[in-house]
Amino acid sequence: MKVFHVICEKCGASMVRSGSADSRVFVCPYCGNIAFTEESDRVKAARLKSDAMIAPYAFEYRKHCDFLESEKRMFPIRVGLIIGLALLLCVLLFFFLK
Repeated sequence: MKVFHVICEKCGASMVRSGSADSRVFVCPYCGNIAFTEESDRVKAARLKSDAMIAPYAFEYRKHCDFLESEKRMFPIRVGLIIGLALLLCVLLFFFLK
């Protein structure tokens, strides 16, 4: 990613990116002035090509993330069931072997 150093036209201070790291919007922390940077055609074409290469995998990635989230929610329930069954088995063995 290219590093931009944008100077505020109103007060001359260094401006900071607004939002994410790939945002093209810069805001002055002192006077609140907003500036936009333009993409060159070459940069825009490379970004679109990259997005097109990633798009087929986006659905699978989202599906995998959803699966991991559901597994994370189910883990305590499964552990509780295993512990409960183990305790039940111990109690049954204790009474039947007595």
